Amino acid sequence: MSESSPHSVPSWIWLFTGVATGLFLAFLYYLAGIQTPTQQQDKQPQAVTAPSQPSERQQAPAYDFYNLLPEVKVTPPSRKQKEVVAKTAVSQAKPSILLQTGAFTLPTDADRRRAELLLLGLNVNVAPVHVKGKTYHRVQVGPFSTKQSLDDAKNLLSQNGIEHLERKLPLKN
Repeated sequence: MSESSPHSVPSWIWLFTGVATGLFLAFLYYLAGIQTPTQQQDKQPQAVTAPSQPSERQQAPAYDFYNLLPEVKVTPPSRKQKEVVAKTAVSQAKPSILLQTGAFTLPTDADRRRAELLLLGLNVNVAPVHVKGKTYHRVQVGPFSTKQSLDDAKNLLSQNGIEHLERKLPLKN
C-alpha cells in the first residue's frame, strides 16, 4: 500500500465535484421537461362541442313574480299596530352580554390581551373608561345574544386560563 503523494487531490474535492456534477445534470433534466408556451398551446385539446340537448341547469329560470305582483295587495300597518309591535320587541329583547377580561391602565397591556383573545378567534374590543381622573382600558369579548355562544366563549377563556367577568349591556331605545 502506498501513501498518498503530495500531488494527489483530497477526497473531499472529488466528492464535491461529483455532487456538483449530479446537481447540474439534474437541473438540465428539469429544464428539458419544461415546455415553452408555443408547445403548450399546440398540445391543448380542441374545444369541446356542446351537447345537442341542453340540460335542466342550462335552461333559463322561469320567473312568476311578474304575474303575481299585480294580484297582491299590501296594506301598511296602522299606528296602533306599529306601537304594539315596538312594545313586544322591546319586552322580548334579550340584553346583550359582554365578558370583560381585564381593565388595564396602560394601553399596551390592553392591546396585548386583545391580541391574545383575537388569536383565540373571539370578537374583542377595547373601551377606554375614565374613573376618578384615571383612564382604564377595558378589554371586552362579545357582545353575545345567545346563551350557547356565551357559554362557548366562557369555556374557551377558562381553558386558556383567562379570568373574565360577565357584564350586561343596557338596552337601547
